[in-house]
Amino acid sequence: MSKRAGQVTLRPGGLFQLLVNGTQHPVQRQTIVGRGHDADLPIDNDPRISRAHASFEVVGAALVVRDLDSANGVFVNGERVGERAPHPLQAGDVVIIGDTRVEVSLTGPPISDVVPRDRRSAPTVTKMAAPTGPSAAALGVLSNLIDKALSLGEVDEALRIAQPALHRHVAAVIVTRQFSSDVQREFITKYCVRLGFAARTVTWFEQLLDAHAAAKSILPADVVDQLYTGLPSVTSGNFKSLQNYLETISSPNLSPADQFVLRRLTGLLAQLRMQ
Repeated sequence: MSKRAGQVTLRPGGLFQLLVNGTQHPVQRQTIVGRGHDADLPIDNDPRISRAHASFEVVGAALVVRDLDSANGVFVNGERVGERAPHPLQAGDVVIIGDTRVEVSLTGPPISDVVPRDRRSAPTVTKMAAPTGPSAAALGVLSNLIDKALSLGEVDEALRIAQPALHRHVAAVIVTRQFSSDVQREFITKYCVRLGFAARTVTWFEQLLDAHAAAKSILPADVVDQLYTGLPSVTSGNFKSLQNYLETISSPNLSPADQFVLRRLTGLLAQLRMQ
């Protein structure tokens, strides 16, 4: 497997493109690829593609791909990606869906100021230039605005304020495989949970778990308590992001306290599956 030149993200005006069967398809925010006619990018001449096979998503300034529980999987540069887990992409990557080749490209001026990474090596924390974004002080101001909107019951306004920053920071964690600071970790954790319960949508909990899984970070015990109590009222079934988080974090070297947290989350997953 050849080396990747590094993660490439968008500057304003840039656009990710997918080259499929000789045709370029822009990715605006989310593009679902599948054999079904309701897919954003339908491919009906490949019987190995599922009806809803994969989702290409622009998260902040990064592009990721998710396997949507497909029968035959999603492969990036020859490596199979985890189900439902966001896998960061860059210009030049080749994604195989069924027997169809999808090439990722980027139009407009890219940002490519990261260090090289060899995909053949074992997963490591990759040092990377911090993305342009709010400082700790700016996140504090943003937090106050979100808290005020939520205290007034203005959930849509809270989402409008929080969404751009949260998407950008979650994307940065997924790309770098680490939280850049405790402030960033606390911001993502607090507001993914608060907005998830306020808007009663599972998307924010998926972002919470995806970020912590990418950084191999144990969720705080008080957050696990909130999830255990409230998540069953928001979602049910086989919650893939939680399953992926547990599989990523599990290790025999965890402390007793961390092992207790994972046991609680395992119990929560079992409870969701029973609903």
